[in-house]
Amino acid sequence: MKAFQHRVALTVAWFVALVHLVWILIVAGGMGQQFIDWVCSLHFMANPMTVGVFSWGSAIWLLIVAFIVGYIIGWVFAGVYNWVSKKK
Repeated sequence: MKAFQHRVALTVAWFVALVHLVWILIVAGGMGQQFIDWVCSLHFMANPMTVGVFSWGSAIWLLIVAFIVGYIIGWVFAGVYNWVSKKK
């Protein structure tokens, strides 16, 4: 069960980090503001945010934090899944 929980946590962590890597590449390519404006318009929202200047330091921290938070979310999800599965 613990191996399952760790595998799920790693899967979620890598997925969340990958999504944020795509965002980093969009911002680094200078298309961040257009992308966020487009996403907001798809949701019928006006965008109150502006995308800041790209920084490699911030990009690395974003990937680290995204991976850690993704791992925690995956670990908790798998733990709840294991707990619910035992009840049956």
